[in-house]
Amino acid sequence: MSCAIGSTSSKHLWITLKERFSTVSRTTIFQMKSNLQTIQKGPGSDTVTQYLHRIKEARNYLSAAAVYNTDEDIIILSLKGLPPEYNIFRCVIRGC
Repeated sequence: MSCAIGSTSSKHLWITLKERFSTVSRTTIFQMKSNLQTIQKGPGSDTVTQYLHRIKEARNYLSAAAVYNTDEDIIILSLKGLPPEYNIFRCVIRGC
């Protein structure tokens, strides 16, 4: 996170984070939720690790704004964003 750069101590970092995320508007939260729900792994566009990292990062931003998602919700969103070549994997995880 770019806001962590330049922090001289953990206390300073926490103050910076609190200031940044304590005034998150409903519009911003809506945008962050929408971003999380629309993350896709395009065919050949990035690795699964990169794809999951983007999901984790979006979840962390929401958590910092006191908006929490269950692990089950994240699994569902992660599976939903996979391209068709992952259908077998998706089916195994869902228990088809």
